[in-house]
Amino acid sequence: MAIVVLDTDAASRLFERRLPASMLQRLVGQTPMITFVTIAEAVYGSRSRRWGARRTTALEQYYQRTFAVLPTRSQHLIPVARTCGALRADAEQRGLTVPSSDAWVASCCITFGYPLLTLNRKHFEPLAVLGLRLL
Repeated sequence: MAIVVLDTDAASRLFERRLPASMLQRLVGQTPMITFVTIAEAVYGSRSRRWGARRTTALEQYYQRTFAVLPTRSQHLIPVARTCGALRADAEQRGLTVPSSDAWVASCCITFGYPLLTLNRKHFEPLAVLGLRLL
């Protein structure tokens, strides 16, 4: 089985059972993963929207059951951080503005060679020239 990384929007839509069928098809036979950024964004989103404890817990448990989280080991943090620094510098030199959360997600994917499944293609497509593979 191949690994595919879902960004926060795709992972959230999967949780809500609202991921488009075309994207669900791309997950068949794949091992889905998320990055640490998705965990941070899920916590932020649930708190900022004032979700109750039950709904927040359900989301966290779903993520824990469904996905492994990148980076998986502490020794992988440095390579991901190096990739992120290089990605941001290279993007700036090309005139691209990359939000830090997108840079971290892309860096996890690039470091490990995993493709990204996203509903926010306009955010990530410019990073393909820097090594990001999109599904």
